[in-house]
Amino acid sequence: MPASNANDPSRTRAGLPWYTWDVVLLGVLFVFGTFGNAFPLLSYVGGLRNDKELVFGASMWLVLFTPIAFICLVALIVRIIHCWPLRIVHLRRLIALQIVVSLGTLAYVGLPFLLLQYGPPACEMHMWGMRKYVRTQVDVAAIRAWLDALDPNAWHGVQIDVRRDEESKPVLVPDDVVLPPCLLCLEPRYVALSSVEDGGLAVILTWGSGFLGTWHLAIGPETMETPPSELARAAGYSLDVFPYNVTVSPGVLIWHDRE
Repeated sequence: MPASNANDPSRTRAGLPWYTWDVVLLGVLFVFGTFGNAFPLLSYVGGLRNDKELVFGASMWLVLFTPIAFICLVALIVRIIHCWPLRIVHLRRLIALQIVVSLGTLAYVGLPFLLLQYGPPACEMHMWGMRKYVRTQVDVAAIRAWLDALDPNAWHGVQIDVRRDEESKPVLVPDDVVLPPCLLCLEPRYVALSSVEDGGLAVILTWGSGFLGTWHLAIGPETMETPPSELARAAGYSLDVFPYNVTVSPGVLIWHDRE
């Protein structure tokens, strides 16, 4: 048996099938392609959880994984061109396998980059997910009841920095402001209040950071028609255009300020 294995052209010197490395390379590329193709879904899930750290962490892994995938792709192409003809005797079978494996692998691995260029932006997918988050997790009625009890003249332009102490409890700056539990449970990074056209108040919640980008939720009266650009100024942002904005319901808006 050992002698026959040694002379078997279908096996390597280690006794493994000659295509073992092809399977390994294809497996690595399949994982890379699947990981990259899942990015739109990850952005949507991030919106459902109102959290982009999942997407940010995945993007870092993808950046680290890309050079490895490129090396595996080059190695696979070399094996397809130089090694397969030495192992596959039938010419038609060889050509068919070379075409199918090459085109299939290139298409699957290249699809994430096509989605990045031509697919829906990650911010848009995040907004779609967050729309469902707001509908299911945010107590809009309780927040409006709190807003109705405030004096618009006293609260217009108030900006609150919501920090966390060592025990992850909210610490408000300025510290003389009291926010209701229906807001604090959403764990915003910043809270701002602004008067709207009908004399009522709107509250703007902000999440994110410089690395992740920032996204916002504005809740005001059902008749509120104030555009995101004006609401954003109350939150300390001077941008005039927000291409990724969604009206969740009358008087409830979400938007993402940048990629």
